[in-house]
Amino acid sequence: MRIWFESPEWLLLLLAVPAVVGIPLLVRSLSGLSGGRRWTALTVRALVMTLLILCLAGLHWTDSTRSVSVVYVLDRSDSVPAHLKDAAYRFVTDSKKTMRDKDEDRAGIISFAGRANIEQVPVKGSYTSPLTAPVKPEQSNLAEALRMAAAVFPPDSAKRIVVLSDGNQTTGDAEAEAKRLASAGIGIDVVPLDYVYDREVQVTTLWAPPMARAGDEIPLKVSIFSQAPVEGELTLTDNGKPITLDPATGRDAVRVKLQPGKNALVQQVRMDTGTNIHRFKVEFRPLDRADDSIPQNNTATAFTAVTGAGRVLVLSTDREDDVKLVEALREENIAVDHMPAEAIPTQLEEYQAYSAVVLSNTPAELVAQPVQEALVSYVKDLGGGLIMTGGANSFGPGGWIGSPVEKIMPLDFEVKSKRQIPRGALALIMHSSEMANGNYWGIQIAKAAVDALTRLDYVGVIQYDNGVGESWVVPMQLATNKPAIKGAIDGMVMGDMPDFDRGLQMAIAGLNGTARDAVLKHVIIISDGDPSPPSSGVISTLNKSKITVSTVAIGMGSHVVTGTMSGIASATGGRFYQPNNPNDLPQIFVKEARTVTRALIYEKPFPVHVLASSDITRGLSTDSIPYLDGMVLTTPKPLSEQLLGGKTDEGVDPLLARWQAGLGRTVAFTSGMWRRWGPRWLPWEQYKPRWAQVVRWAMRKSGSTDLDVQASIEEGSGKIVIDAVDKTAGYINFLEFAGSVINPEIKAAPLEILQTGPGHYEAKFDADLPGSYIIGLQYKKGNDIGFVQTGVASSYSPEYAQRQANPLFLENLARIGNGRVLPLAFDPQTVDVFRRDLPEALTREPAWPNLLALALALFLFDVAVRRIAIDPRAVAAGARGWLADLAGRWRTQQERETLGSLKQRRQQVQEQWRQRLKQTAPPAGATESQKKKFQPSAAPGAAGQEDFVDTLGASRSGPEKPAPDRAAAPADDASATSRLMQAKRRAQQRMSDDEKRDGS
Repeated sequence: MRIWFESPEWLLLLLAVPAVVGIPLLVRSLSGLSGGRRWTALTVRALVMTLLILCLAGLHWTDSTRSVSVVYVLDRSDSVPAHLKDAAYRFVTDSKKTMRDKDEDRAGIISFAGRANIEQVPVKGSYTSPLTAPVKPEQSNLAEALRMAAAVFPPDSAKRIVVLSDGNQTTGDAEAEAKRLASAGIGIDVVPLDYVYDREVQVTTLWAPPMARAGDEIPLKVSIFSQAPVEGELTLTDNGKPITLDPATGRDAVRVKLQPGKNALVQQVRMDTGTNIHRFKVEFRPLDRADDSIPQNNTATAFTAVTGAGRVLVLSTDREDDVKLVEALREENIAVDHMPAEAIPTQLEEYQAYSAVVLSNTPAELVAQPVQEALVSYVKDLGGGLIMTGGANSFGPGGWIGSPVEKIMPLDFEVKSKRQIPRGALALIMHSSEMANGNYWGIQIAKAAVDALTRLDYVGVIQYDNGVGESWVVPMQLATNKPAIKGAIDGMVMGDMPDFDRGLQMAIAGLNGTARDAVLKHVIIISDGDPSPPSSGVISTLNKSKITVSTVAIGMGSHVVTGTMSGIASATGGRFYQPNNPNDLPQIFVKEARTVTRALIYEKPFPVHVLASSDITRGLSTDSIPYLDGMVLTTPKPLSEQLLGGKTDEGVDPLLARWQAGLGRTVAFTSGMWRRWGPRWLPWEQYKPRWAQVVRWAMRKSGSTDLDVQASIEEGSGKIVIDAVDKTAGYINFLEFAGSVINPEIKAAPLEILQTGPGHYEAKFDADLPGSYIIGLQYKKGNDIGFVQTGVASSYSPEYAQRQANPLFLENLARIGNGRVLPLAFDPQTVDVFRRDLPEALTREPAWPNLLALALALFLFDVAVRRIAIDPRAVAAGARGWLADLAGRWRTQQERETLGSLKQRRQQVQEQWRQRLKQTAPPAGATESQKKKFQPSAAPGAAGQEDFVDTLGASRSGPEKPAPDRAAAPADDASATSRLMQAKRRAQQRMSDDEKRDGS
């Protein structure tokens, strides 16, 4: 047992401890105390200060241990051949048998691919658990596996990690992680899983220009690497349609013979005028499968966006409603693609063909979460424009509250002022379902519904807990604190509900109680439908209370009871859903939450006020603008530009607002539905030019022809090359760039663009995911600001580009971790992963909590010594008195015990005399003279007998004799003993006289 200080610098304060003793003596601050009290107080004070200093220094007790814990890190990614994965598992099972049980060795297992997974925490014994399926096998993240291995080690043992891998990592930095572990005393051994593919074909790239104009002919460049001469077929498709590669025969597939090394092929393709995005795919199929070891890398993809002179995409839920708007834009020379909202593009690269997107009265449930994130990235990172127009399905009533799109718009979709608007109320009844991750999806959809509500709406969530029954996870309340409500939902436990009655009764009570002032009341049930249907009385109460119920049936196959669920919805005026994809569930709940946000619609004629002068509102006045008949109520965001407002019953509400969002721009127009809300605007002479100005302001500006931007990806790393040359062929230097790259998961990463030569700029980015990478760049040239975009596709993970293992990387890892390179073939004579060459493992137990408690006790004792005067003589006298009192209590107890014994003896004597008196009674049939022997006489002897009985305290058969007058008794009465003796003599005398009379 040794000691260790966490912050030893605090020990310097110990030098001040003598001052605690010396200063009070010098200033005589304790002169009022006696010598003993003074030195006691000083000593205790010094101890208190010493203990506090030790606490500040972090005193710990330390001890050493001989045990060793080993965590095996197994590579389960696709780059490792199957037979090597099996061999690695055998190595683990064999080497675990060498554990020293007496030293309490332990072993654990971490498997990894793209994600690390704990297969077995470090435990004693040689049992090895079966391995689970790898997560993201198309990637290798050894760094994450090393971090997880370090986290599972027990603290009371030496630590070693044994890595079994091919050494190829596609993400993370394992060497940096190894350095961190080595500094913590964790050793790293490696077991290389070595392999080399000698017959492999790989399609390395398919290049296409990211942007092209309609009618252009673009080159598609294919590059294929082969390790040996290989013959096979090559196919190329455009949006899934085969491209004719052999015009002579008209065949789509062409026979090619690859030579060792790189092989190149170029194919010209014309861009159609009716297609905005072209997705190309090339595939090589060897005639002999033995010529190719990794089939996953035999394909490659690319894309090209067809651009025009500022195209705009208009998405409508009612195409007829927006016909006039589309015609107005086209008449103002703006190219427009008009599509139904259900056909909204789902991939980010599809938006590259457009300078702006208009969402006209489009509900959020038609725009999935990934698509919303793509729209946000299109605006913020790629400089696109987004315009949202109002209607019954837009803004708050459209379920956009809390969405990613709301964050980039110039308006909050909730009404945050104190104006009076009708409230809505929503109750969610959550029942477990027998589907994968059922509880997870239950939590996600409940949170999505909460996000779609306004802060003025009520919300409540009911769950069924198997141990409790139905209960409120979120009691019916206003949705003012959404983070707290969603936090409560995260702890939700959904059990198997026996019937719907109790849950619906609770929902009715909450909606008619706390939410009684709500105008719209709605219930959503998510269940597999197996609980008993609600009674007719509950359905009747729902209808009388004007509460609608929508149901969502989810579960596994035939287990879903759709009849019950659809019956509830039909009987209460709700809707019934049976989604096939769990990813659709949040959008369904957003749609249902819209039922209670209808109150955000203001549907009365109102005048339009000009709030600010701008390029759009210049020349307009309130009198010159026609009335509108409806709008959606919202709240302006700080710093947004409010151009037009609508005069409602309670003031002026936002009508037209705009602002800059990242590299792009967004506009919100809260009216719309032109045939219903804007019939007076359609014939207005300013309708066409003003809307054209709105759209042109939001449109992305065209890129400069002075910049040539190329992007490429190789072995998981992307590269951007920019050449800036002006019209006179002169280099353009010192451009300032700002931009980002968006990966296939719609996550943006900033780019650092550096000038590396005259007019030459470069940037690099991580490209370890398969899919499209979109790049948006803004550049500044003097006072001019321009924008350019490009993109590149990664066809497959770098995991499938590995043609051999990387043992040198593993050797370097072992060197960093002060470990060894071990052979895969385990030999217990030469390989010992539990060897004792690691730094001594120490366990530390903090001592400061006990020291702090002791210091507190001593401090209180110090106060008592200084504040309470103690006289030793008084203490001694008090102690003697206490001892005497204790002794007196002991003597009193003895006396009580003696008196008790005497009383017991007296009772025994009394009983004996009673028995003797009974024996002297005359027998039955005795003569008169015989009876006289037993009769008391009135002679003086009788008094003696009575005295004798009185003395013994015996009871009498006759009336009780009056007590003698104690005051009249002579002062020299004999004692009780003398009276007893006198009574005895009188009795003896009387008996003697009786015998003489009987004898005569």
